[in-house]
Amino acid sequence: MQPIANRRHPDAVPFFVSPPAWVLVHEPTPGESHVATESADEGRAILCFLSPLDALIEVARFAQLGQMYHVMPAAHLDGGLFRDADGRGLVACIHAGWPTYAGRILLRPGGALGRYDQMIHIWANDPPWFEVDPATLKMIDHLHEQAGLFAWRETHRAIHEWSGARMSKAVGQALRSAPALDCSTRSSGSGTLSLLRRIERRSYRCARGSFCGSKNKIPVNH
Repeated sequence: MQPIANRRHPDAVPFFVSPPAWVLVHEPTPGESHVATESADEGRAILCFLSPLDALIEVARFAQLGQMYHVMPAAHLDGGLFRDADGRGLVACIHAGWPTYAGRILLRPGGALGRYDQMIHIWANDPPWFEVDPATLKMIDHLHEQAGLFAWRETHRAIHEWSGARMSKAVGQALRSAPALDCSTRSSGSGTLSLLRRIERRSYRCARGSFCGSKNKIPVNH
């Protein structure tokens, strides 16, 4: 995890706004905040989710482990937090999915969910922006298309309109539909696609207008 010294200055250009991304924030003590990261060759990389549902599923799993997190838009972070180890570039870890075996999410040592991700790294001293690159978006497009989810971006936008109760129900259903498994067994790509299909099926149908209703925002910190 990486300490959050301050939030983005109002005049600074926000990062990860198109498409929007979310991060996980932990507050071990009052007034102290840390953002979740993953290990990278370029140092610690802030973990970013393109789906608020995925982010909240991770929050729920951490809660099961006794670690309390909340979700915050990545655009609210100070851009300096994305600096790589030598300070000459920007790095981030984009969550793409969870590895599974026989329909169960694989766990890491310690109990956290396993992860398929993509590191993005920009070499620049003061870039005016930092967004998910086209190659990463193409990879995520392909992953969702293989799972039959051809409108995942519309799906994610529709999720923003869900009520807190509906979001909590979806998170619970997702974790129950794919219970955790110790990661001593290797995963398969088809398993991950199957998991995406189950977890996001309702969201996909919602984006197509099958059963959208609530206009309340999901419970993320702004």
